[in-house]
Amino acid sequence: MPSMRRFTCALQAVENFIYSCAGCCVATYILGICDRHNDNIMLKSSGHMFHIDFGKFLGHAQMFGNIKRDRAPFVFTSDMAYVINGGDKPSSRFHDFVDLCCEAYNLIRKHTHLFLNLLGLMLSCGIPELSDQDDLKYVYDALRPHESEAEATMYFTRLIESSLTSVATKLNFFIHNLAQMKFASSDDRPSLTFAPRLHHVRNLGAIRDLRVCRRLRTAHPGKGYAFVVKVERDGQKEALFVQRTFEEFNELHSKLRLLFPASKLPKYAQTHRVSCRLSLCD
Repeated sequence: MPSMRRFTCALQAVENFIYSCAGCCVATYILGICDRHNDNIMLKSSGHMFHIDFGKFLGHAQMFGNIKRDRAPFVFTSDMAYVINGGDKPSSRFHDFVDLCCEAYNLIRKHTHLFLNLLGLMLSCGIPELSDQDDLKYVYDALRPHESEAEATMYFTRLIESSLTSVATKLNFFIHNLAQMKFASSDDRPSLTFAPRLHHVRNLGAIRDLRVCRRLRTAHPGKGYAFVVKVERDGQKEALFVQRTFEEFNELHSKLRLLFPASKLPKYAQTHRVSCRLSLCD
């Protein structure tokens, strides 16, 4: 059954996310990968998470004035925890995630001297972030080889809790989004395929009221439904009626999430079924 296959694929994607997220947390912490923001953390459709852009590492973080931008041990946000838990409440999968992180951390700790020797061979390569013994000491301090496995497990568990509740990560994401919006040209901003022209409130007036009136069955370009939307704007006496499809609403919702990742937008349906009661237009 197609629905069963989709369900199985979704479960596999969550499992892939849990394992890859655990690996990213441990690796970025030990190597001190900095400049972590929402443009440097990628996600595949299979659920695998991976990082890009490793220009800053071993704790050489970018500065915002006199403050380090990367202040959390590593990036682990409430959104990531939501995917792992399958909701807002903690679940057994979150405990599995913590166990994976601690297990990986302890496995790497067993090879501390190997990692330090390999990094030591690179001291003469001319990499600014890896140029002296202090840089090697960063990795040594991160691995904490003098501690027992139980102590290291408790330590990394606290790091996960600290990262999850870090306000600095949210602030870093927010600052990065502002910088992107400031320096990006209007052509670079996310546009809607069904309304590519840029509209401004000064020209058209602010939207005072917007509601879905009814839905219509359509035949072009494919069979489906279109929703009639009544739009009322300041400065305009008559309301405007437009037709929008489910896919267009979905596109709008996705672009809003890109522009405002720190905001909690209402959840959006993932199917074409509409079970809500449509309001009648006057």
